[in-house]
Amino acid sequence: MQITKRFLCFKYQEAITNTFVFFVLFFPVNLYYVYHFIILIPLIVLFFIKKATLNTPVRLMLLFLGYWIVGDAIRLFCMGDNVRDFFEIFRFIPVLIFLLYKDFLKPQNDTLIHIVCVYVLFNFFISLIQFLFKDSSLLVHVIGSIYNSNIHFNESLLQNSRALGLSMGPNSNAIMVLLCIVFLWFKFKPKKTLAKLLKISSVLAGILTILLTQSQTGFITLAVLIFYIFILNLMRKPILTLSFAFIFVVPFSLYFFNTSLISELGQKKGEFYYLSTLFEQGTERGSYQLRVEKRNEMIEKALSNPGYSLIGWGKDYFGDDTSATDNEHLYIALVYGPLIWLAFVLVCFYYGAKYTLLYLKSGISNHLFIPVISLCWVVFAIPASFITYPASFVLSILFLNYEDEQ
Repeated sequence: MQITKRFLCFKYQEAITNTFVFFVLFFPVNLYYVYHFIILIPLIVLFFIKKATLNTPVRLMLLFLGYWIVGDAIRLFCMGDNVRDFFEIFRFIPVLIFLLYKDFLKPQNDTLIHIVCVYVLFNFFISLIQFLFKDSSLLVHVIGSIYNSNIHFNESLLQNSRALGLSMGPNSNAIMVLLCIVFLWFKFKPKKTLAKLLKISSVLAGILTILLTQSQTGFITLAVLIFYIFILNLMRKPILTLSFAFIFVVPFSLYFFNTSLISELGQKKGEFYYLSTLFEQGTERGSYQLRVEKRNEMIEKALSNPGYSLIGWGKDYFGDDTSATDNEHLYIALVYGPLIWLAFVLVCFYYGAKYTLLYLKSGISNHLFIPVISLCWVVFAIPASFITYPASFVLSILFLNYEDEQ
């Protein structure tokens, strides 16, 4: 009887966890509020079958939400209507409930890995179809109407050949795939040949997807992660690391940055023209300059009313400009407050430094998982969204919960 009860509990646990993972990855974020409701369904079931745990992450999340609610009440009293600020709390509810049951939702087998592999491979297929056929494919239009935002479909995909995949835009496609690549690289440890082929094909498909998105933010973040891991390995095994670099990395880099190749990519008629502007124009691009001007305007507006610096200025204070920052660090510092932004950065720095030192002492590559995920946010959030894109935020928490040791 006891064995049967444990077996049923395991089956419930496996079904709820897998359903949650599936919804996070495959349900369209384009339906913002519906998305949050759908991913909450398997979590709400836990209220009836499992007791919640008040752990440290939950306490920190409750502290943050309490801070936001108090600040929201003060802004409501001082500025009047702030409906958008009230609904901002909605994006953190799934993470809060997940943390309440994080031990129960810890995957017990490789099903999570297999779901992630399916997502990466299917998303690559969709991205490839979008890149090759654009509006001439019925499948592209069907996927676009369900998963992609209208602006990104018409501008990023149709005008600039940037694959959107199962995400709202090219940058969100890139960060979702990048998180999956990091997860599979560190956590998928296959022993059989077919499983090894699945890992290699999934990682390669993920890298090719980032190429198809032409996400300059995605490429820069991937480059920073590789450089970070390279430096750490250089500190531990200098001869082996340098030998690998000279045999594989240097020849590839010389070929990639060959003048004629960059020039070919830079042809406006070419499919990778948008990506080539990263190497040819950098921060001189007109779109980048417009974002800088918008950010400066928001900072000036915030500094004109410094009284809100302790609680944040909220979304309503800036109107529609908050969606045009394209910089999540600035968004968090202005909307939630500089203290919240500083708390996020300090937490990332603390755990990043802690596990980096553990890796340098032990050489266990699994210790790099947390620093790499943290670095993903720090770098990617400079010109794009990570925490404020619900799927990547929830997925990163889900991945960090994969093993007890971390």
